[in-house]
Amino acid sequence: MSDLYNDKMYLVCDYITVTSRYFGDLLASQFGDHKVRVIMDAWENPDDVIKREYVQSRGTPSAVWFGCANSNYFYARDKVVPLLHHAGWDSYFITIHDTADMQYDHKTVYQALVKHDICFIPSVLLEEHKCKSPNRVVQSMVLGLPIICSPVPDYIPVVRTFRNGYVAYSQQDWITYLIALKDQTTRERIGK
Repeated sequence: MSDLYNDKMYLVCDYITVTSRYFGDLLASQFGDHKVRVIMDAWENPDDVIKREYVQSRGTPSAVWFGCANSNYFYARDKVVPLLHHAGWDSYFITIHDTADMQYDHKTVYQALVKHDICFIPSVLLEEHKCKSPNRVVQSMVLGLPIICSPVPDYIPVVRTFRNGYVAYSQQDWITYLIALKDQTTRERIGK
């Protein structure tokens, strides 16, 4: 947590700009509201990416995870994948790690994401992970992918459970939402 509050760096700045409201509030409590600016993390939509098209189910539904190979990647692999498999889902990982199903490439990641039925975004709720912007959530939604995510503070205002995705507060929530999303009609409604 000490890296989040590197006093020397923040003290020499006129303003601190961050993409997470939660992180902005933490920094404002340390350095004052006058110094912190929160901006929404933009997502550029590549011209060749179109929203996911819903077609007749092709067998076992597929859940995709994408992002940095940090502790959340390993948390997803170790804790959430067993829940996915228990609920009848295949899992697919896009990241820069030798155990990934596909290596992350900003030129092809969006075309790869739309080949899956949902996106899952679990997070270990350590302080530094609570500071995440909702970028991956928004990227998935723009592509028409229903999402299930952990209750990261900046995800909660974006994800409206049962309307445009699901915020899973417990292991039972993950299972309940995964089972609900096995229904193609539910996936289509949530992904629109």
